[in-house]
Order: sequence, then structure tokens, then C-alpha cells
Amino acid sequence: MHNRLRLLMGTTALLYFGPLLAGLGGFGWNVVPVFVAIFMLWLFILRPHLWPRHLKDWTRSEALVALAAQAVMQVLLVTLCFGIGRGLGGVLGALPPFPFLLPVSVSFLSIPLSRLIWDPWQAVEVDDISEQAGFHAGASPAELARAATANALARRLIEPLASLPEDIDPEVLQTHLAAISGHANDARIRAALMDRARAGLATQAELKALILHATDGRLIRKIPENGPAEILDILPQNSELLTIFATRLHAALLVDAALVASCPKPEHLLRRAEGLRETPAEGPLQDLAELIRHKSPL
Repeated sequence: MHNRLRLLMGTTALLYFGPLLAGLGGFGWNVVPVFVAIFMLWLFILRPHLWPRHLKDWTRSEALVALAAQAVMQVLLVTLCFGIGRGLGGVLGALPPFPFLLPVSVSFLSIPLSRLIWDPWQAVEVDDISEQAGFHAGASPAELARAATANALARRLIEPLASLPEDIDPEVLQTHLAAISGHANDARIRAALMDRARAGLATQAELKALILHATDGRLIRKIPENGPAEILDILPQNSELLTIFATRLHAALLVDAALVASCPKPEHLLRRAEGLRETPAEGPLQDLAELIRHKSPL
């Protein structure tokens, strides 16, 4: 596993070397869109978890916003690499004579080579490469393989949640989560749900599942990271979702005051409530803010 990570980093470097080489060759800025298209294709093939898996999901505003954000990021990356190449060419005072097809081929070659080395559905997400190679550099190949399998399993298990109706009852959704928890680590399930939400791809049912998971008192104690405070930061300004969030967290805090350390700051909750005035969420958010103030140590 560790060797595959190193190989993947090498093949990924080819992707960035293409526009750098094009800049060094003195080609005009009109070649940038070609490399942006290659970079986007790389994302679609090597990071499939970032994109909707059903055609109907592409009509959702969250998916379009995520696509636009990724496109802008790729434009910036290509422009940076191309600009560095142009700068190096100017410093060296020489423009190597090679056809435009060469840098394009170098970048495009990164896609099949990376895909041969790395299966994004059966291994750790490509987003976790730096973490695996950095923070877990001392881990054995067997440990990395086990982590990869566990992460992939958690992502697979939450996939059916996306097809559930938006108005699904929280109690029914809780049953689904209980069934999933019997097959995967709770922290990995939380991380998989958060990845979907952060990418702007989570459906209403998935966001409800994330809220239920993050406001469960037992799980708040069990998973200190990615707690209610972090979840609130990625939730949309939606009255139904924030009502569920505030009501459940309020109930959990009444049972265990120690959970206050993982709760959002009252000021944050009140700002959310202000944006939802005269909606069902305003009262629960205000009540939760007051309870957190009351339970917080002086």
C-alpha cells in the first residue's frame, strides 16, 4: 500500500508537469483550457466520490456549485503551473523546440497511469493520500490496507441513504444508522457523512443522518472529533435541519452536561437563529444557546 501511494504521487506529478512544460515551451495562455479539461477529467476518474452518482443529482444546486468550485480550483492550479513554466523560460532565455502535443500527452498520461495504480473505490480516497503518507508514514502496509478497507466500507454503507426521501422520519433514519453501525466503525461513518456534506453533495436525508449521528450523546463522547460544533459549521441554513439539530442536542445536553465541551458557541447558534426568524428553528436554537451558557463552566 505504501509503495502504491508513492507511485500514485509520482504519476500525479505528471499532471502538473504538463502545464509547466507548456509554459516553458513558450505556448500562449490560450492552451490553459486544454489542461483544465485534463485536470477535471482526472478528478472525475480518480475522485469519483466527489461527484453525484445518479444523473438526477446533477440538477441539484449543491452539485453544480461543487462542480463550479472544483473548476475554479483547477483553473488556478493550471494557471500557477503554466505561469511558473513561463517564468522559468524567461529566466533561462531559451524556449525548447517541442510540439504542443508533448506537454498535453504528459498531463493526460497521468490519468491512465494513476488509475492503473489506484482504485479509488476499493482503497482510501485520493483526498487522504497526504494524510496516509504523512501522518501515518510509520504505519505498516497491513495497517494501511486495513484502514483503506474500513474507509471504503463506510462510504459504501452510507450510499443507500442518498436515495431515501427528503421527508423521511428521523426515527426511521435512526434505524438505518443503527444497522450501518453494526458493520463499520462509528468514527468512519461520521467522517464519510461529513465528506458528503462538505463536498455539497449530501441529500436532505444524508444531512439528517449526519445530524442524528452527531447529536447522539453516546457518540459525542465516543467521537470527540467532528462533534456538534463542527457539524453546525457545514449545515445549510435550513429550518428543518437546524430544528432537528437544536432539539436533539438540547435533549442530549440535559442528560449529560459534560457534552457542553463539544457544543457550538452560543453566539454561533444565535446568529443562526437570527437568520431564521419566525421559523420553527428560531426557538430551539435560542433555547440551546441558553442551555449551553447555563451548562458552560465559569
